[in-house]
Amino acid sequence: MKQKYPFKVNWCKQCDQGWIEIVRYSKGGKPFVKCSECDGKWDTPLDSNDANKASIPLDQRIKRPTTQEVIELGWDKYIRKF
Repeated sequence: MKQKYPFKVNWCKQCDQGWIEIVRYSKGGKPFVKCSECDGKWDTPLDSNDANKASIPLDQRIKRPTTQEVIELGWDKYIRKF
């Protein structure tokens, strides 16, 4: 069964309504983390622990990175598995 949020790293402390997951812009660039509900954006999974570090993502299409990209960044250790 395919997970809805396979790269979830945290529950959003800013809105308390969505998962923060690893994403990237469709046109490339470094992955970042974003809330599925309020669209809060953080540069790293660790930054997502601080709601004050949130920003709004640029108005660009967003997609999930590949598993390999996540592993290469070393962010696979932040992914929550239930």
